[in-house]
Amino acid sequence: MALEPQYVEADDEVRLYIFSNGGPAREVHFLLVSGAEVVAGIPRPTSLFRSGESRCLKTRLSKPETGTPPPSFIACYDISGKHFYAWSGSGEERVYTQHRWQREPDVSDEALMKAFYPEVDYSKATKKKFDTSERTL
Repeated sequence: MALEPQYVEADDEVRLYIFSNGGPAREVHFLLVSGAEVVAGIPRPTSLFRSGESRCLKTRLSKPETGTPPPSFIACYDISGKHFYAWSGSGEERVYTQHRWQREPDVSDEALMKAFYPEVDYSKATKKKFDTSERTL
């Protein structure tokens, strides 16, 4: 999975492009922090992605600062539900494996942001909405 934010000046909006570049994925969700704003959720219409599927999300985020990629992640379970994968906007990857004899790992949005970006506090950020504008199967 990959998450790529892009500012479209003609429409004055930030679009998020989500790509499934591996096998099928379920329970896909994302989070992106841009300044004092945050957009997060499940890419509609479903949290299931087929291999090669992509979606374009139109957000109501303000124009991001240029330079480094904004703090973000995309995460999902494999189709069997045994492995949970998370990728940061800067390219870091984490894999969590569920074993029957262990407690389920904490894969909440807060835990993932803390793992990837411990210096970012988005708890007081303004939540923005998004719409799926394009889906490619």
